[in-house]
Amino acid sequence: MSIKNLSQELKKWLSAKGLVSVDFQEATDLAFDPQDDYRVVYQAEFLPKAPQQARLEVHLTDKGNVGIGFESRQRVANRLGVRNLRDGFVGGFEPSVPQIEELLLILNLVAAGEVIVRATVMPCFGLGRTRTYLTRKHDGARAELRPELNFSAPAASRNGPLTKTLTFEAWRSS
Repeated sequence: MSIKNLSQELKKWLSAKGLVSVDFQEATDLAFDPQDDYRVVYQAEFLPKAPQQARLEVHLTDKGNVGIGFESRQRVANRLGVRNLRDGFVGGFEPSVPQIEELLLILNLVAAGEVIVRATVMPCFGLGRTRTYLTRKHDGARAELRPELNFSAPAASRNGPLTKTLTFEAWRSS
């Protein structure tokens, strides 16, 4: 996949949705992390205006592979009112070769607020392990995604002493 093709597909999807609660930003002049075994040449960010809506990043590598970062650990920690000691995302996948249809399906699920995060919160430490799940009403959608895309089987939504479940509001359109 090329930068031009991915950018066009994302803009076409965005235009069709008419989203007003999410800002869309693109970048192509990205710093290279020498610890990575790939170079990100394009990044698209869907930045919600409300903390209850999920943030999503799409990355394209120089080899045409696409990765997704779902919601930042810091935003989840902020919503839970706990500390966060690590950067990164609570879900998503490293650059692989998803079809554009898979990417658009993921965008549709995130935009509809159909992804859940279960987080372990450790006393004195803060945000620990996180996992992303699709809501139960989207079991069929999960079957269309390859397992390595890291959207696990639905979780029970009850909270335990160390486990908190976060849901997300849908991105609003005009």
